[in-house]
Order: sequence, then structure tokens, then C-alpha cells
Amino acid sequence: MLKNLNKNLDLKISFKVLTSYFTSLFLFFMFFIVFLYFAKKSSQTLLPFYSFIHFLILSYLIHKDMKSLYENQHYMKDSPSKRAIRAFVTGLIGFIPYIFICIACFVLSIFLPDRSELLNIIYNATYGPVYFLVKLLGDGLLGFIAASLSVPLLCVAFSFLIERRAENIKSNNTNKQ
Repeated sequence: MLKNLNKNLDLKISFKVLTSYFTSLFLFFMFFIVFLYFAKKSSQTLLPFYSFIHFLILSYLIHKDMKSLYENQHYMKDSPSKRAIRAFVTGLIGFIPYIFICIACFVLSIFLPDRSELLNIIYNATYGPVYFLVKLLGDGLLGFIAASLSVPLLCVAFSFLIERRAENIKSNNTNKQ
């Protein structure tokens, strides 16, 4: 099964997921100064809400990426479970550089305790659009895992959503005839 999955894996879509997250992260930082200016003292309280807004932007971008995957005809020949696995792996490959950055920050903070505050800032900055999940579930391992899996799971959710929409359109077209 893994052999077929690797053969059919579309790295182009994974790269699109990577660039979608980067775009959302870029927008996160572009408007962060404006956010800090207006939020002032309550910025730590409002930061998860700001992050959630950028998560919605990320969701739109990933939806567009997954839609382009569904336009590929050979993808639709797979079973639904294979498509779900493929969407998850596509999202995971697209998000893996950010996961590596965060793991490197964690490992470096163990070996460089005097730099742990800087590494914590890099860790939190890397997860900008999914930072609300880190804060919601805690700064520990659970928050890291949830934030890391959010993008691949978002890919799976959108793949099912797009598939449902395509089936509804197809059934409406057959009912009209």
C-alpha cells in the first residue's frame, strides 16, 4: 500500500501546501505590528484570536490546493480511504519543514538553556497561523502535536468536503437530465 501511495503522491500539491502555509505565516507577520499597535497591553490575550484569523486564511488557501488535487482525474480513481491517506500525507509533507524547525528549537533549547527564550520565540513564530491551538491545548507536547497535525487534517477534511461537493454536483446534473 505504501508503495502505491508513494507512486501516486503528488509532491506538487505538497509544495502548494507548504507555500500556502508560508503565505499565511508571511501575512501573519506583515500585520503583526499593526495588531500589536492596536492590542497594546492585551496582546498576549488577543494573540490566539489573531492567530485564528490567519488560520482561516490558511484554510482558504489549503482548500484551493486540495481542489486542484481533485481536478486530477487519476486521483478520483482511488478509494476514499486511499484518498484520505494521500491527502494526509500530502499535508504532512507540505508542513514537515515547519515541524523540523520546531523540533530543532526544542532540541537546541535543551542544549542551549541560555538561548531557550529566543528559541521559544522562534518556535511560537513558526506556528503563527496555528498558534491558537498551541495556546488552547497548552505549550507542551499536546499543543505541539495538535498544531503539527492541524494542516494535514485540514487537507483530509477539505478532500472529503470537495469530494462531497463533486458528488452533489454530479447527482444534480443526472437528475436534471
